[in-house]
Amino acid sequence: MITTIDSITRGALFSMQLPMQYYVEALYHSLNCLHELNLDVLQVTKKVRIESNEFSEITLPDDFENVVGVFAEYGQYLIPYMRNHILNELPNLDGSTQIPFTVPANTEICETSWGWFYSYYFNDYGEYLGKNFGGSGDRGGGFAVIPERNVIFLGNLTPEGTVIQLEYIAKYAPTTVGSPTVTSYEYYVNQYAVDTITNYTLWKMSRNDSRLQQQNLERIYHNSLRILRARMNEMTAMQIKDLINISRRLAIR
Repeated sequence: MITTIDSITRGALFSMQLPMQYYVEALYHSLNCLHELNLDVLQVTKKVRIESNEFSEITLPDDFENVVGVFAEYGQYLIPYMRNHILNELPNLDGSTQIPFTVPANTEICETSWGWFYSYYFNDYGEYLGKNFGGSGDRGGGFAVIPERNVIFLGNLTPEGTVIQLEYIAKYAPTTVGSPTVTSYEYYVNQYAVDTITNYTLWKMSRNDSRLQQQNLERIYHNSLRILRARMNEMTAMQIKDLINISRRLAIR
């Protein structure tokens, strides 16, 4: 069965035993609820492959709304980039040229991918010497979203031409009946969200009811919203066991 915002609105009016004269008001509340759900619960996510340019940047897609994850491909695995809030969001050019600025290579100090320096903690044979008291791991690099330039900056550790997988929240483009002149009340709605939108409309349309009735309808709406979130982001017992297993680490006793 195909569910549209129109059928949900008509069903809410039928539940309240109200005539079609209240249709526009009920449709207004239904669309408001759908808009809020699209921001937080019914998000549309996409994945695309984008190559980095000479400035270690990738261009954002046209329907980009917010970032979910940035990954580098390594065979059949993905290496995640972490957000880095200290990256320079302005292009740092080398003098008057259009070449990105890079730190000159230094053979005496070679930094590893974890922020450690060979000359301090490793000998000539690559053996770790220990005594890294107070040290902390840092993979370096990371990424920063720069919406004013419509790019994501990946830091200087990403060379030009690197294939990056970008997972992002897309701007809502609802599925419609297919007509180029389709109107807002013909938008298809996820089956999981029908009860939530209906209960929200019933709550908002109860302004002339008693205070106790309004509170009951509000509680019913929030309960249906919690159920919707649980259905869209389910957590099974097996997933919990997997999280516990992958979080185990060996330690000296």
